[in-house]
Amino acid sequence: MRVPRIGGQCLARLVPAAVAGVALLSAGLVQSGAAEASWGWCADDPIVLVNGAPLQTTVGVYADSTTVSRQVRGATVTYTVPASVSISLKMANNVYWPENVVLAHSNAAWSPGQPVSVSVSVTFDSAASLPAQLLNVSGGTVYPAVDGTTAAMISTSFSVAGNMPTGAVSSAFAAR
Repeated sequence: MRVPRIGGQCLARLVPAAVAGVALLSAGLVQSGAAEASWGWCADDPIVLVNGAPLQTTVGVYADSTTVSRQVRGATVTYTVPASVSISLKMANNVYWPENVVLAHSNAAWSPGQPVSVSVSVTFDSAASLPAQLLNVSGGTVYPAVDGTTAAMISTSFSVAGNMPTGAVSSAFAAR
């Protein structure tokens, strides 16, 4: 029996190699090296303690992680509470950009047992205007998310319970 030849190679040797190559490509075991962009929320989550109770803030930018790392150089998150309320930074989770957390007091009065007025704002150092969102969670309450962009300040104000119990902070983020 005569075996056909292609370019001096025996076809009987090329066919199994070709079949194996197609199988590997089909199974995804060989990659082309092309990048795959995955768009979603890239978020950093500082947690502060307001009168000892946790307040988690999620600062998100909607883009793929490569775009975020190239375009967003940093963010400043500012918390403002009444003068007689204690506030401290518990944790700053900075995965996608450097974050500066500023803790400030207003001249507003506060009495124990009364709700605590909290203002939170974020400004980005960004080379592009990307969709962004600010979300706060405290004591099991998810406060309304505020949408904006990395090109302008995003801010919100709300009241938290005056004597909140400490406990676990749940992570929540608004669906887009």
